Order: sequence, then structure tokens, then C-alpha cells
Amino acid sequence: FARDAGHASPESLIGLDDFNLIWAEQARRYQADDRRVIETGQAILNFEELQTTPDGRQLWLRTSKIPLCDSTGAIYGVLGAYEDITEYKRALEALTESTNNFTQLFQSAPVPIAFSSEADNWGVIRNDAWYHTFGYSREETAGRNELEIGLWANPEDRSSLLDLVGTNHYAAAFDAPLRRRDGSIRACSIYGRFIGTQGKRFLMVVYLDVTDRKRAEQAEAASQAKSRFLANMSHEIRTPMNAILGMTHLALEARHLDQQQRLLRTVKQSAESLLGILNDILDFSKIEAGQLQLDQRPFRLDRLLEKLVSIMNVPAVEKGLRLEVIRDPAVPMAVIGDDLRLHQILLNLTANAVKFTGSGSVTIRVEPAEHHPESADSIGLHFSVADTGIGIAPEKIVDIFKSFEQADSSYARRFGGTGLGLAISRQLTTLMGGTMWVESRERVGSTFHLVLPLVPCADDLAEPLDGSKLDHRNRVVASLRILVVDDNEVNRDVASMMLEKDHRVTTAANGMQALLALAEDTFDVVLMDVQMPEMDGLAATRAIRALELRLPVKDDLPRELLGLLDPRLRGGHVPIIAMTAHAMGEDRQMCLDAGMDGYLTKPFQPNQLAEALWSLALPAAHSPKTDVEPQAPISPAELTLDRITNHIHRATGLQPDQVDRLVTAARLSFADNLDRMETALADNDGHALSEAAHAIKGTLLQCGLDHLADQAEEIDFRASLDDVAGVAPQVVTLRHALAGLIEPR
Repeated sequence: FARDAGHASPESLIGLDDFNLIWAEQARRYQADDRRVIETGQAILNFEELQTTPDGRQLWLRTSKIPLCDSTGAIYGVLGAYEDITEYKRALEALTESTNNFTQLFQSAPVPIAFSSEADNWGVIRNDAWYHTFGYSREETAGRNELEIGLWANPEDRSSLLDLVGTNHYAAAFDAPLRRRDGSIRACSIYGRFIGTQGKRFLMVVYLDVTDRKRAEQAEAASQAKSRFLANMSHEIRTPMNAILGMTHLALEARHLDQQQRLLRTVKQSAESLLGILNDILDFSKIEAGQLQLDQRPFRLDRLLEKLVSIMNVPAVEKGLRLEVIRDPAVPMAVIGDDLRLHQILLNLTANAVKFTGSGSVTIRVEPAEHHPESADSIGLHFSVADTGIGIAPEKIVDIFKSFEQADSSYARRFGGTGLGLAISRQLTTLMGGTMWVESRERVGSTFHLVLPLVPCADDLAEPLDGSKLDHRNRVVASLRILVVDDNEVNRDVASMMLEKDHRVTTAANGMQALLALAEDTFDVVLMDVQMPEMDGLAATRAIRALELRLPVKDDLPRELLGLLDPRLRGGHVPIIAMTAHAMGEDRQMCLDAGMDGYLTKPFQPNQLAEALWSLALPAAHSPKTDVEPQAPISPAELTLDRITNHIHRATGLQPDQVDRLVTAARLSFADNLDRMETALADNDGHALSEAAHAIKGTLLQCGLDHLADQAEEIDFRASLDDVAGVAPQVVTLRHALAGLIEPR
């Protein structure tokens, strides 16, 4: 005390008071404290005060003052004691500053962070970024952990994180989906660590939102997969195309019939291979666009399996493989479903099994499905294709059903194939209400499983039509009065020649002419083009349906025409079949919404036209087939009269003189419409150019020149938007391509 007061010994302090010591400035406060203790008899304990030393240093003191009493209890003095707590205060200030700095750092951190304290029963504190990222307010989360507020999309992920941190004391890059307050899911990479000793630990968790990064990685992976697919597809298409071109050239030069036939057989096989690739691409595109329609009809399973074996037996025998089919007796003989798509799936699975099996066997099995819920109509059938081939690595199984993916790119080079087959098969399975999966072991083999719901039916319903039944069908739909409506002369001639052998045919060039024909005569069926000048097929159909139902006709038709149509159409129903070059589902629905009864895509085959007429004659017996596959485009170098003559003959089955008439009409149509297009270009008339392009497109389709029809459709579309100058080069290209076919005048 003496030293703190600036004196050498306690004796030197005798007779002095606070005013005589170095803290004279605080003397009044000290004496006031002493008087309060004496007057109240209450001690003052552990109060902190700042003191200045003789050398000017600032000290923090913790002081206590208690009253001194004699034997009677009278207070005669005060006992004062103090301790130097300067270092403690400095440490406390440093801790407070550190805490404040940490709090600011924690709250301003750009990533979400949460702390849980073991001493606080694992209560959670969160920073501002956490609330911003996950969309909660502090009030909503007060007293609740992440599991209670529903942050974890999969609650078991939180348990896994805690187990990992508890075992390793930390967790790095633990990926899990987390749910924001608005319900959206974010992909997060989570880092966790325990800090402190047992009983006083803190759990620190850092959340990194990696959703955008994951999407970018997935997009990059998809882009790379598509690039690999396109490179592989280029190889797959070029291989048969090279064989077709090379063998065709050799066949043209061959002098002996046997040699020509051998070369042409190779051409046919290569063309079929190329067609299979194009069909895969078309099927995949239709499925992706939601445009593929199923055709449910009765069929016999044994016939389907026999056909499958007859196709795959030769390649299996060539490789020395045993191909067998096992059908459980409990499986019904005949069922209702899409037999063509089922055959496509099983053929793909069996072809893959044969392709990837070097020795052993391939077994196709069908049996009732276990644990498959049966409805009142359908049963579950379990198909499987097992092989003893190379198998699939476990990490690759998830990829084989993906679009643009294969189990290994080296397989594609070694075995070939587009890599779309399994993706299409699984999507078809899903479309048919079934499931598909695979079991496999490397170097042991694979088994692909397929479970489908199918409806059992009587065997006779699934029997193919014999000759007498076909004759009966022809008699049912013979001698019909048919109105063919199309603005393209070649299209009208094709349809007329297909029909005039068995029916009476009248033609019209647009919807207005069709109404005039209906005003003068009665028809059993109308074949109606959709896109036509003056009045299109949809407008004409809506007018016909309105008159049949005695409803107002929206189009402004002449009164005289309405007067003639009303008694002929009122209360009836004229069957109308759409004829259009558009084959997508929304086009079909648009026609049906307008009131049409059927739908044909151009160019169509004679059997497809007969099928459409049969469907109208006996609607309960059959449904019209509307998915017409487009023909492969022809190279401009092959645009010869013989080529289109042969195409029309194959497509229509007409007599040679009838085909010659069509070819002559087509050549005149080419010349006339090209002249109209060039005149429209000179006049900058987009409407006239669009009409001429649409007309020539129909003729090109009938001649099998699909790639040129696509160009005409592009001219039609852009001209309808008045982009006349922009399509001028395409008109020149079209004129150049058709120069050798134009009928001289």
C-alpha cells in the first residue's frame, strides 16, 4: 500500500490522509465511501475503480470496505482492501474485442454458417448469409434446429453428417439437398467440424450452395455425351452409306446378273441398316417430343416370339450361341397391347445380348409377373433376356439407359450401334405402363427385365386376317363416293388413281370447291387437305360440321351456297379424313378438334389409305394408323425421271400408264410453280410466293423428294412472314435442283 501511495514504508504514512497521497484527486470520493460505510454499517464489496500510480500508470483495482465495530457494536473505523486487476481487465477487454471481431466476421461471412453449443444443449446460432440463402427470418428459427425447421430434404443426411463429424471430428464436402423456406431444393456442399473439449464443444457447419455449379457440370457432361454420340452416329451412318454408294456404282457397271444381284443384296442390307439407325433417331425424337402414339390391338405372344427367334437365330448360330425361348404355361396365348413396340423392345434386348456374347447362350423368358398389381382387365407379364456375355461394370449400369450414353465408348467402336436402343426401349416401356431394369456381372453376363401390363383376350381375336376376310374388307369399303380435296394437282391424281379402281372419285382444289361439290352431290367420305388457298381444310370442315348440327357458320359463305348445303348436310355426318404433310401430335389434334374423323400423313401408301377407309366403315374393328415414317432423302445427283417414276410406282401400285400421267403432271407442276415463285420474287409478293411454295411442296413429297420438300416448306414459312428477299437464294437452288425434271413446253 505504501509503495502504491508513493511512500517507502508504512510508517511514513502515519498521520496522513487521502488528501496527502498521490490519489488526492480521488480523495473526496474515497472519504465519501468511508462515511457511507460508517453511517450505514453496510460493507462495499468488490467494486472496480481506476487508479493512477506515481509514475502515471493506470491501474484497475477491485476494492472492498467493511465497517470496524467495538464490543458494543459501535463503528469506530473502516477496513479497506484492494487487489490489482489490471491484467484481468486487459484480458477481458481483449476477449471482448476478439468476440466482437469474431461476431462481425461471422455475421458478414459470405457463406451460410451455423454454430451449435454443447453447453447450450446444442442451441443454434446462424449468420446473416444463412438466413439470406435459405429464406428464413430469425424469429422463425428461434429455438429450433435445422431438422425441426425442415432444412434437410432427406433427414437421414443430417444423421450421416453428424456420424461422420463424430467419428472423424470433421466432414469435408458432404453433398446433400437442402430445402429453402419457399420449398425449392438447393444442392449444397457441407463442411462440419467439432471445436473445443468434451462437454464444451461447438459444432461449426458451413453450407456452400453449389446448385449452379452442379447444373453447369451436368450441362457440360450432357454436351460432351452428345458430342460423343454425334461422332459415333456419324460413323454409324457413313458406314452403310459408303457401302450403298460403292456397291451401287459396282452394280451399275456389272455385266453379269448374278454379280448384280449379289451387289444389290449388299445394298439392300446396308439400306436396312441405315433405315434402322434413322428409325432409332426418329423414335427417340418422337418420344422426347411426346408425339409417339401406341397402337393397342390383339396379338398372339407365341407368334411374336417366333418372329423374334426367326430374326435373331441366324446371327446367333453364326456366333455359335444357343438361342432359346421359355414361355410359362400360365402366360395367356393372346393379349391386347402394342405388339410392334413390344417386338421392338425385345428385338433390341436380344440383338444386344447376341452382340455382346462371345460364347454360351441367350435365353428369352416370359412368365407371369410376381407382386404386380392386377386390374380387372390387365395382368402383368415378366419378359427377360439373359446372356452369358461380357456383362456391365456396376458403376456403368446407371448410364446404359441414358440418352447419348453407352456403357463404354470402346464397346461402340468394337461392337457398333447408336447407343439409343436401350434409352428408347426403356422410354417405350414407361409409355406402355411398364418397368425395365438390368442385373449384370462383369465377365458373367446380363439379364434385362421388362414387366408390362397386358390385357388377355380370346385367341381368335388375335388371328391374322386370311384371304377371305381381306376380300370381305374390300367389299365393305368398295364403291364409295369419295371427294378428294387438295390444292396440289399431283396429290389429287395420286389419291384418285389409288381409289378409282374400287370407288367413284370427285376432286376439288380447295375448301370452297369442296363445299360446292357437297352442294351438288352426296359423298360417303371426304379426303381433305389441311393447308389450301381461299379456304383451308379446317375451315371447310368446321363449316360442314356447323351445317350438320344447324349451328351458325362462322365463315362468310354465300347465301345461295348455304341454301344448297343445308338440306344435304342437316342432321347427317360426312366422314372426313385429313391429308397433311404435318405428322406431329398437335397437328393431328388440331384436325380432330376441327371435326375430322381420321388422319393421314402424306405421302401415304395404298394400304394406309385403305386402312383409313376401313376404320370409318367399321370404327370398332380397327383404329387408323397415323404414324407414317418419312422416306430417306434422295441426293440431288439422283434426281432422274426413272427415279421418281419408280418411286411413284412403288408408293401407289398404279399401272404404268397412270404413273406416266402423274410424272407428266408433276413435271408441269414443277415448271409452273417455279415460274410463279420467280414472278412473286420479282413482285416482292410474299403471299403469292408462299402459295406457290406450298403447292410445289406437295408435288415434291409425292415424288419422294423429301429434302427438296423441306426447302419448299422453309420458303413457304418465310414468305408467309414477308421475308421475300431472304428466300431468293433458296428459290434459285430449288430451280437448279429440278432443272433436269422440268417438263419442256
